[in-house]
Amino acid sequence: MSERTKESKTQKPVRLLVTGASGFLGSAIAEQCRMDGMEVIATGRRELKIGVPGYFTADVTDPKSMSGALTNVDCVIHAAGLAHQFRDGKKSSPFLKINVNGTENVALAATRAGVSHFVLISSVSVYGPHGKQACDEETICNSPEPYGQSKYQAEQRAREIIEKAGGQLTILRLATVYGEGDPGNVGRLMRMIDRGRFVWVGDGSNRKSLIHKNDAARACTHVVRQPSPGINTYNVTASISTMRAIVEELASALGRELPRWRIPPGVAKTMAISFDRIARRGKRSGKFARTVERWLDDDVYDASRFNREFGFAAKVLLSDGLRREVKWYRQSVER
Repeated sequence: MSERTKESKTQKPVRLLVTGASGFLGSAIAEQCRMDGMEVIATGRRELKIGVPGYFTADVTDPKSMSGALTNVDCVIHAAGLAHQFRDGKKSSPFLKINVNGTENVALAATRAGVSHFVLISSVSVYGPHGKQACDEETICNSPEPYGQSKYQAEQRAREIIEKAGGQLTILRLATVYGEGDPGNVGRLMRMIDRGRFVWVGDGSNRKSLIHKNDAARACTHVVRQPSPGINTYNVTASISTMRAIVEELASALGRELPRWRIPPGVAKTMAISFDRIARRGKRSGKFARTVERWLDDDVYDASRFNREFGFAAKVLLSDGLRREVKWYRQSVER
């Protein structure tokens, strides 16, 4: 147990605001903070079907939408953002409006209200392709994609605002988050396997960093309890897994057979380039090639700094987390 964790037990209850609390990750963060005894105000863009204490609707792109909600708040966890747009991934405007301008609006509102600590939920997507080397926080950020670019710009804007105000900023660059209700890449892969649309590309030996949403939420409570002074950036992930292990765990939990044949990487890349040439110009240009490249890439990150400073360790094993996601998926289909 770290010194931070020991000290946190003696501190008074924290009052905080969580944005994006109607979403996949934001809802898990808000719930974990409540379980840890914090007083939580939560906000999201949509109405909730089930009432949640302290929840109200707000749009982070509207600077006035959180007026008055930040009174006596100790910390803001800004989890609202746009991430999963598989069809329109090349368009930057929505990402800029929500991820960059939205972050600016929330950070300005927080500093004006005198909030001392701002936690920004970012993504390892800011790094871009990096080969087999595990990225640490000193790795240059050079994402070619609008999403990764917008998250890095959001970090820079938050840094400028919080630093000028003399506050504390913690940026958490999360690895791919999965779990029950996952709208992202792991959830998409799960549905492909379930529907018999999965095709092996390569041998699956490339490595990926994942983190279950509950562990990501626990990471947030760690930094809320014991924030580091000034501006700090951390990678947050669980242990590294191979693509093969992820696919096989999902298939096992789904009860599905995987195809035995595989498409060699070189053949897959050539086919993808051909598909992109056939696709309508300006609509899906480069989409197939980027998809194949991302599938084959190593996507790994070094989170040792965060683990060391906060005494953090992921609790959800990959096999357990994927089975929980599949169980939720099955139950949601039945409903």
